[in-house]
Amino acid sequence: MSVEKNMLTYHKTTEKEKCFITEWKYPGEYAVYNSVPYEEQKKRGFGFANPANHFYSFYDETKLVGFINLYEEKTEIFFGIGVNPDCCSEGYGQQMTKTACEISKELFGTKPLYLEVRTWNKRAVSCYQKAGFVIKGEPIRQTTSAGQGFGIFHYAAYKMKVNKRGVSIMNEREKIIRLWFDMWLYQKDMGIDDIFAEDVLYTESWCPQYSNRKTVKHWFQEWNTRGKVVVWEIKQFLHKEKQTIVEWYFKNGMNNGDIEEFDGISLIEWTEDNKIKSLKEFGCNRNTYNPYQESDTPQFRNQKANWF
Repeated sequence: MSVEKNMLTYHKTTEKEKCFITEWKYPGEYAVYNSVPYEEQKKRGFGFANPANHFYSFYDETKLVGFINLYEEKTEIFFGIGVNPDCCSEGYGQQMTKTACEISKELFGTKPLYLEVRTWNKRAVSCYQKAGFVIKGEPIRQTTSAGQGFGIFHYAAYKMKVNKRGVSIMNEREKIIRLWFDMWLYQKDMGIDDIFAEDVLYTESWCPQYSNRKTVKHWFQEWNTRGKVVVWEIKQFLHKEKQTIVEWYFKNGMNNGDIEEFDGISLIEWTEDNKIKSLKEFGCNRNTYNPYQESDTPQFRNQKANWF
């Protein structure tokens, strides 16, 4: 039975993490992936010490499970990845690879992504293919930049999923979400029928739920007679198969003078024809505080818990 992995978190790799990662030791034939110590890399100016590389560390809760690297070349983006030897064959590589493709799109736009993988490393080849990479041409023989001897490598290019019009599915989904937010900002239905499935289930962060497109349209039209969305700012998108998560900041003003603002996320599920099938909103109060700031005993505010 397969176990669903947690959604990994990531950030730019720190100096401390670079030292830790270069101490990883792989067994058997995988020892070829053992790294040169970070201090040596700094002396020679390559790898983690090359400022042109974009390294990101990935965590499953508190465990560092791996890292990725993106390096911009003239016409392509080189992609590299390393998985903690204690975490190999646990599905992390595929998650990290898919996220790397999203990060690359944010950093470098539509520049194509490629990688090189040793032909004998069937485990890695399978991981990359599942994430959307396709092997191109004949294997190539070359020496690694780390000076760890030559190897025979596959060249693999990332094949971005596209719809029938040749548009990236991720790009189209982001465009749909932006359109939905713009409808609220401009108080105008600019295509609710086009972006929601007829049987969509829409859940607001404070409990109201609308069980079909007709009700969503009525809610949109009625709500906009009572107030106006002032800001609905998108911070980031996360995509996984038929789901998208969008993080945002929201602020509205009601006709009675009330103002509401909070951070939030929307969890969106898509139909096969790229319409919104389900949308759940989650809110987070921006007025944060540390209840342990004054003592080891928590000092909570004497107020009703809410998110705006």
